[in-house]
Amino acid sequence: MTGPPPAAVVAEILTIARQVLGLPVLGADDDLVAAGATSLAMLRIVATACRSLDIDIAPGSLGGAPVTVNVLARAAATAGPLRP
Repeated sequence: MTGPPPAAVVAEILTIARQVLGLPVLGADDDLVAAGATSLAMLRIVATACRSLDIDIAPGSLGGAPVTVNVLARAAATAGPLRP
């Protein structure tokens, strides 16, 4: 996928990340780890996003780079359907 991820996907993942991290203010380009996400919190964000969007994102596919909501949204936009 080229270009920005769909706004609805960004908004959904941003809402999930804010809820998991307990942060009322979090931007789509903020580094989630710098914002306080532990590895367990990152797994919760990814798992909740997968269920909410009915997609399958492998957490290992995100690599070691700073993970932002936009990075997750781009991964979501290209992910396959959630396996039953």
